[in-house]
Amino acid sequence: KREDLASPAYGGNKVRTLQHTLAVLEARRARAVAEGGAAPGMLVVGSGGSNQVVATAVHAARLGLPPPDVAWLSPDEPDLDNSLNMLSALSLPLGGRVTAWGASASGTLTLAASLLG
Repeated sequence: KREDLASPAYGGNKVRTLQHTLAVLEARRARAVAEGGAAPGMLVVGSGGSNQVVATAVHAARLGLPPPDVAWLSPDEPDLDNSLNMLSALSLPLGGRVTAWGASASGTLTLAASLLG
């Protein structure tokens, strides 16, 4: 497989799983809007340098979805080719909630609430 060719926007092995995940999110958002409810957002979890965070932000923007909220598992290290620098370079905003994993009780509660609905 040539997963680097999976998408001209941002390829790699993350794109395969995102195809399903983002399609489900699109369908849930459309259903919620049709029923007069609030459209759900998405939460992506990653560490410094996470390709999952970058791929999710790139493909969500490409589909017209809102930027993902991000829960970082570990702080960014200055010597990493990290996602915050990559997202800045690509001019992709992150969602309203950007949380460091375990940084505070409220961050952990926000993550749990996002996962449990």
